[in-house]
Amino acid sequence: MLLGSIHLAATPLVFALFKTPAEPDLSSIYMFVMVGVAVLFAGWLQYYLVSILSKETVFVRIYTASVIFVGIMGIGAAIMLTKNPFAYISLIVAITEVIALRAYLNKPANE
Repeated sequence: MLLGSIHLAATPLVFALFKTPAEPDLSSIYMFVMVGVAVLFAGWLQYYLVSILSKETVFVRIYTASVIFVGIMGIGAAIMLTKNPFAYISLIVAITEVIALRAYLNKPANE
């Protein structure tokens, strides 16, 4: 959720970071905002689902799908944005989530 919030907060500032002035077009602003919203939503969804995972199997499936989504975003960010430190942070977050999910799915049923 923090990465999504940072992404959204940086939207007005991102074009000022270029060495040469960049004219933001509507599609670039839209894509930048939507990535922030997607990361924020995925984080919120995971935060909510963690509190109810043991109650219903369907929530585990939704949580697994959200971890896969964050994983795809993290891998894609690291491949496409090689000079952006947040790309690697998102990859580390994704790897951590995959490890945590795997540990949860492999725990004995009586725990």
